[in-house]
Amino acid sequence: MIYVGLPDVVARKGMLENVFSKLPEGYDGEICLNELAERFEGCSMRDIRRFSELMVDLGFEQKLNSGDGKITASLIENAWKDASPTPIPEKEINKYKKMAI
Repeated sequence: MIYVGLPDVVARKGMLENVFSKLPEGYDGEICLNELAERFEGCSMRDIRRFSELMVDLGFEQKLNSGDGKITASLIENAWKDASPTPIPEKEINKYKKMAI
């Protein structure tokens, strides 16, 4: 078994930048990717991927309903609620770190 640590804020922001750069309708300029990356502290890349997929789906749904698929702060909050990213407890992380030694 190989322990792979949780992504740091730089990795989380990089993944979010990658997702946001590919959005066909773009996103609201008020959205701060640094702040969004901070919200994922203690979460896995899997959580970020799930959130990203839900956010994009909501953007496409909005595009179909209103003609504007731009990602807004409200879409981000809806995706956050649906994805329910949960930080991994420190106790669990420490268990895996011990295995890595």
